[in-house]
Amino acid sequence: VGQHVEFEAEWETGINIQLKLAPVVALALEWCSRDREVAIKALRKALRALEGAQGRMTAIGRELADHSASCVDYDVSQSPVSIHLPLSRFVAGLLLCLDRFGLGYDSHEFQFRGKPTPEQLMELPLRTQVRVTPCEGRERPVNGEKQSWTSVNAAMVFTAIVVQGRYELRPEFYNEFNPFFYHYTREEQSKAEEAQLRRRKQAGLEPCCPPPVPPEFARPFAMVVNLLQCDVMLRADGDEGSAGDVQVLNLVLERSTSPSTSAFSETQLEKALHLIGIALHEEQRLRDKGVPMADSFFAFTTRASQAGLAAALEK
Repeated sequence: VGQHVEFEAEWETGINIQLKLAPVVALALEWCSRDREVAIKALRKALRALEGAQGRMTAIGRELADHSASCVDYDVSQSPVSIHLPLSRFVAGLLLCLDRFGLGYDSHEFQFRGKPTPEQLMELPLRTQVRVTPCEGRERPVNGEKQSWTSVNAAMVFTAIVVQGRYELRPEFYNEFNPFFYHYTREEQSKAEEAQLRRRKQAGLEPCCPPPVPPEFARPFAMVVNLLQCDVMLRADGDEGSAGDVQVLNLVLERSTSPSTSAFSETQLEKALHLIGIALHEEQRLRDKGVPMADSFFAFTTRASQAGLAAALEK
C-alpha cells in the first residue's frame, strides 16, 4: 500500500482478459447455435487455430488392464500447463451446437488435412485436470456468475446464524442430494452428508445417501454410460481377458471385506456403491422408455450378475 507496483503478477493479465472476453464468447456461441453456416465456419477456423496452438505431440504406447493405447507423453509436474485454454473451451462450446444441425465431428464439413483427433482435443484439458487434481481437496473459488447464483437460490435457502450465514438445501430437493457434488470440498461434503443423514433419519428413511437420478445425456453423448459396464469396471463371463483382469467395482467390494488389505478407504467403497446406483438408474430409465432389454445397448444388471457383483455386494 502506498508503493508503486513495478510488475503485475503473470497470472493477473490472463485472468483479466478471460473475464472480459467471457461475455463475448458466450454471445458468439449463441450466434453459432442459431446459424448452421456460421457454426460450420467457426468450428473449422477454431480447429485450424487449435491445431497450430497445440504444437507437436510425442506419442508413446501404454498398456493397462489388457488395454493398449497410444498416449501423449507429457509430464504436467515438470512442463507448463495452462488453466485458460480459450480455444479448447470455444471448440467445446461449438461441438455442443452440432447436434441441433444434424452434424457431428466426423461430418464431411469438417474433413481437412491436419484436423485434430478427439484424443488431441482432450489432451490440453486433461493436462489441466491432472494438474489441479492434488488441489481438489482445498477451497474452490466461488463462481460469481449470475446464472450460478440463480441456480443456488432456486435449490437452497440462506440461513442466517449468529456467526456466519450458510446455504441449506430446500426440502423439495432432498431427493436430489448428491454427496459427490463436484463443487464440494472434503469438509463441505462431510457436513452436507451428515445433514442429509440426519434429515433421512428424522423422516424414518434408511440412513444412507443414494445417488439421485442423473439428467439424461444428450444424444451425441448417450454412449458415455457404457463406461459403467465396460470390461474394466465389469468383466462378464465369456469376455476375453487374462487371469489378472482388473474389475474395479469387484475389487473395491472385495477389499472392503478383507481385514488384511491396506489399499482401501471408505471413500472408495462409497464411490463404488454410488456408481452402481447410477448404473441402475440408467438401466431403469431405458426400461421406463419401453426399450426391450434384448435391444438395449446398456445391460448393467446382466453383466454385473455374470461378473459376480451381486455376490460381492452380499458379503
